[in-house]
Amino acid sequence: MTRRPPAPARRPARRPRAPIAVRAAVSSAFRALAFAVLAVAASGPGRAQPGGPGPALAPAGRPVTVVVLGSSNAAGQGPEHADSTWARRLQAELDRQRPGSRVVNLAVGGYTTAHLLPTGTPAPAGRAAPDPAHNVTAALAHRPDAVVVSLTSNDAAHGVSVADQLAAYDAMLAAAGDVPVWITTPTPRTGAILAEGRQTQSDLRDSTLARWGSRAIDLWAPVATAEGAARAGYDAGDGVHFTDRAHGLFADAVLASPLADVWRAPSASGAGPASGTPGVGPEW
Repeated sequence: MTRRPPAPARRPARRPRAPIAVRAAVSSAFRALAFAVLAVAASGPGRAQPGGPGPALAPAGRPVTVVVLGSSNAAGQGPEHADSTWARRLQAELDRQRPGSRVVNLAVGGYTTAHLLPTGTPAPAGRAAPDPAHNVTAALAHRPDAVVVSLTSNDAAHGVSVADQLAAYDAMLAAAGDVPVWITTPTPRTGAILAEGRQTQSDLRDSTLARWGSRAIDLWAPVATAEGAARAGYDAGDGVHFTDRAHGLFADAVLASPLADVWRAPSASGAGPASGTPGVGPEW
């Protein structure tokens, strides 16, 4: 009996492929999703804020809180009239724009970047320990809408390098997380500082502007000569602090920066950080 050869196995039917245009669209969508996920991961809290995104805008009508950290120029030493300091002028602007808002000034004369490091940070070798009442941790306890750090010359006068100062600022920004922080440039200093320190000041000015972009506030250009000294009429007489006129220019620089967007261009939604939290430090 002749056997019949087995029938060949049937190959499964091929699934119809989507048109090329559809496949390309799906591929593009997956790539966009992947990039979006990476972008969110890269923007998480605790990262430095070079250039930074726009600040979180306070809802219309809500008072805002701005905390100032820094040294004697930020604390108000130099001008003959207290209301002429740049921090007081900032408070006056907030009073006009958002009644009930406040500037909490935690600046202390003589302070350096080491004083402002987060609480719990070991003191840098040979330098001061962080001050828990006047550092970035203290600033965040006020639940601010923004923080301004203004250390204008003491680090350079004590021989602290540009790299060490930038590293300290990075630590402050990491601690601040999502709270927007602005950093001012140094100001010219000719009193109680060596020539090397004056060069450090100039280099730090350039690094501050390049590193933080729109989150940097230039206090150098309005008052400095080409040689790195204060222009006539702006030095308060000690080569370190500044006059009422100079503080007016500092205030102009602060108010012309994107910091002002926090209160001038409110968003339509979002609760934002709470303001009006009592805490340490004078409120102007």
